[in-house]
Amino acid sequence: MKKPFITIHEMAEIGMLAALAVILNLPFLRIQIQASGGSIDFAMVPLFVLCYRHGFLKGFFGCGIIYGLIACLADQYGIITYPLDYLLAFGSISLAGLFANLAFPKNHIVKNVWLDRFFLTKNKLFYLLSIFVAVFARFSFHVISGILVYETSFWGSIIYNASYMLPSFVICLVALMLLYKPLVLINRIYPVNPV
Repeated sequence: MKKPFITIHEMAEIGMLAALAVILNLPFLRIQIQASGGSIDFAMVPLFVLCYRHGFLKGFFGCGIIYGLIACLADQYGIITYPLDYLLAFGSISLAGLFANLAFPKNHIVKNVWLDRFFLTKNKLFYLLSIFVAVFARFSFHVISGILVYETSFWGSIIYNASYMLPSFVICLVALMLLYKPLVLINRIYPVNPV
């Protein structure tokens, strides 16, 4: 029998991680930067975990389609903002899933405990690179949306989006670095097949 693209277990885990991101994006758990949108929150953390666990395609499904649609409806800025500000912006976090096998190799053996402790291993460098690439891609889609949808100037869109994306990136980076070893352990105990 052919294995399905997504199993019931994977659907449940993707749904729970997307739901956790929705909870972390609730108004009382985020810092609103501007009245017209943009906030600092922890919503990207479970979305990154989703992508590291399930890879690019399932990550895009969970981040861009599921979480993006729910966040768009909750934020109430109109469906015209969905393609760039939600579908592609949050879907771009799934780029981290392309680095999953490099950041979390299946046969990872720690050779130098001192280097591993201070985040200097090759795996952790790929982990950091994946976070940077995904957040930069999300930032880029928000900037494009600011220009096309909100008719803001290029530099105005960059400054506005950087005002909340930069602090969100720092918060997400710190949280994800603290979660690296637990993620390694979870991936060993409960492996999934990232696609």
